[in-house]
Amino acid sequence: MFSKRKGFTIWRKTLLFRYPVIDIENQYMEANVFFKNKKYLTIHVDVKRNLECMEGNLMKLNNRLKKDHQMTEAELKDIKRHNAKYLLKNKLNHTETD
Repeated sequence: MFSKRKGFTIWRKTLLFRYPVIDIENQYMEANVFFKNKKYLTIHVDVKRNLECMEGNLMKLNNRLKKDHQMTEAELKDIKRHNAKYLLKNKLNHTETD
């Protein structure tokens, strides 16, 4: 959550992202989204073609999250697109974040 008035970021551990596929050569990444050890989504990001697609049920995930942690499909794809560019640019693979 961002607070424009106070100028700081509040971070809360809610989601775990695992990246089972990071293909540096083909500029492709897959990210699995977990909440409480249950996988809800897989996001495919093809940086070369500027494409993102999502498998799973975002509504089900958002129903489990607190209101201020819920995301739209566009927000989640945008976050993962930026993550993919960073991971691929820096040649990082087999990464897990929370």
